[in-house]
Amino acid sequence: MIDEMYRRLFVGILGRAVPMTASVIIAVLAPANSTKFIFYAIATAVICGSEYWGTVRPLNMIADLRRKMMDNHLEQFVRSASVDGVRAKIRANVMLIQRHWFRPYFYQFYQYGMEGHPDANLRFAIWKGVAGKALRSQKQTIVFETDPTNRDWGFSSEEQSQISDVKAVASIPIFREIITLRGHKRFQFFGVVNFDALDQPGVELLGHPAIQSQLLAHAVFVQLILR
Repeated sequence: MIDEMYRRLFVGILGRAVPMTASVIIAVLAPANSTKFIFYAIATAVICGSEYWGTVRPLNMIADLRRKMMDNHLEQFVRSASVDGVRAKIRANVMLIQRHWFRPYFYQFYQYGMEGHPDANLRFAIWKGVAGKALRSQKQTIVFETDPTNRDWGFSSEEQSQISDVKAVASIPIFREIITLRGHKRFQFFGVVNFDALDQPGVELLGHPAIQSQLLAHAVFVQLILR
C-alpha cells in the first residue's frame, strides 16, 4: 500500500514536471520545429500516462473492490436459495445509469450468477423493463413482476430474446443524498439492484414477503458501497 502511494506521488510529480520542462525547452532551447514536435509528443505521452496511473487505474481498482465486496455479500444468499428444500435458480445484478449521446441508459455494473447467459452485460433505456418501473417510483421499495419479458415493458425483439429465460424480477432503486446550493437535501436515484428467477421455485422465493425484506437489506448494502 505504501509503495503504491509513493508510486502515484512520483507519477503525479512527473506528470507536472515534464510538461513544464518541455515548455521551457520548446520556447528557449529548441529552434527547430522537428525538435519542438518531439518534446511536445513526449510531454503529451507523459501527461496521458500520469492521468492513467493517477486517476483511471485507482478508479478501476476501487470498482473492482466494490464488486468483490458485493460477491462476498450476495454469494451466500444466491447459492443457498431454496424453497421447501428445492434449489431455486436466482441471480443478482446492479444496473447503474449512464448517458450515451445525452440519452440515459441502464448498464450492468455488477452481476452474480449471470456468466454465460445471453442477458449478461445487458444494456437498455431507463424507461424499459421492471428496472425502469422501479426507478420511476422514486422510492426505495421492491417492484416484483412475474412477466418481465412481456412486450408491454418496451423491450425490442432482440432484448426480449436475451431475457427469455427470466421468469420473475424483483427490482429495488438505489439512491444517494445530494445537498443543493441552498442547503436542501434531495435524493438522486442512480441505479437499481435486480434479483431475477429462472425457475418456478425462484419465482416463489422472490415473491415471499420475508425474502423481499432480505432483498431490500441487500439493496441498502449495495447502495452504501456505491454512493
